[in-house]
Amino acid sequence: MTHASAQIISVLKQKNYLALAIASGLVFFSIFVTLPVFTTAGNSLSFQLSLFTIANYLLFGLLAIMAGLTIALNTYVIKNKLAAKRARPVLSGTVSGASGTIAAVFSSVVGTSSCASCLSALFGLVGIGGGSVLFVLNNQTYFLTGAIIVSAAALYLSARQAKKCNNCSTT
Repeated sequence: MTHASAQIISVLKQKNYLALAIASGLVFFSIFVTLPVFTTAGNSLSFQLSLFTIANYLLFGLLAIMAGLTIALNTYVIKNKLAAKRARPVLSGTVSGASGTIAAVFSSVVGTSSCASCLSALFGLVGIGGGSVLFVLNNQTYFLTGAIIVSAAALYLSARQAKKCNNCSTT
């Protein structure tokens, strides 16, 4: 993991990727916080903020940071591999970028498990019954831990891909 963190730091030394990571993280955090406001009738931002606990803010922050870093790393990989004009690595970088983004979105969805009403609205959207909401709420810690593990794996794999891309031309 030391090599992965060193690679993350080397990518973030470039100001444009640092800005992208911060912007993406802020977007994800704002989605985590405002999603319940927009999906629950009669809910306001101030009321929703009062419902969240410190643990919710910490978990949302951790997931948002990991998602922002993953997006910045995948952008670095795709941009550099496209610049190197290698057909095969471009495809693998694109697949890596897509999987990292999917992992970040998955983490966002699982991150909503702290809010019963937005989780029921989300499950209703995909046709999953109300009993599933109770199951997720009763096992919320496990789901959030799973989301963090998936995000960490996506971040690690993105860092490995970025390390392979060090031979590419950096832009």
